[in-house]
Amino acid sequence: DAIGMGLNLDVHHVAFAGNRKFDGINHRDLFPAEIAQIAGRAGRHINDGTFGVTGDVQPFDSDVINRIEAHDFDPVGGLQWRARSLDYASLPRLLASLKLSPEKPFLQKARDADDLLALESLANDPKIIAYANGPAHVQRLWEVCQLPDYRKIGVGEHTELVKQLFHFIMQDEGLIPTDWLAQQIEQQNRVDGDIDTLAARLAYMRTWTFVANRVDWLDDPAYWQGRTREVED
Repeated sequence: DAIGMGLNLDVHHVAFAGNRKFDGINHRDLFPAEIAQIAGRAGRHINDGTFGVTGDVQPFDSDVINRIEAHDFDPVGGLQWRARSLDYASLPRLLASLKLSPEKPFLQKARDADDLLALESLANDPKIIAYANGPAHVQRLWEVCQLPDYRKIGVGEHTELVKQLFHFIMQDEGLIPTDWLAQQIEQQNRVDGDIDTLAARLAYMRTWTFVANRVDWLDDPAYWQGRTREVED
């Protein structure tokens, strides 16, 4: 996916070690347009590149090859859409505005993202309901819910982290405690372990890098931005 999205690579040949992907809902074969987008990294503007498969993948059939070389692809049938005119008057009204369906027939409602799933879960929590007692606080809750789930830990555990951060922000000082954040970062400040272990720590650090860049959540955001970059590096 990263290559297909447009990385410019100095390569002459692209060999596919797989021809299937998980698209967020199903495991499926790559569409010809997706194969072309990836294969097109070879050669680029100046040189003619080539593409093929490795020994573990069935060769592309001639129809797919011809379509890729001729840029003959099915037209896009619709665009993913999500509501952007949000109503912060109350939690129920915010949820209702996020659940709206598109009015245009070529727009397709996007599947519920992590931020909406977190909001739906928290909207049933009595403490959250008590905090989110006005438009400004409802909007603040939605901003915290948009913390990305870099760790891929599932809706439940991620929602608990969102809840913890919102709880901090809604306290008297309105900031995430310095000692608490320092402890979270230092837990990841290690380089022992295998690649999977390091990758998991890096995902956790990206969470704290995101938090560090929310200047209204921290007492000294510039320091934490530098600190999270240092640990991530």
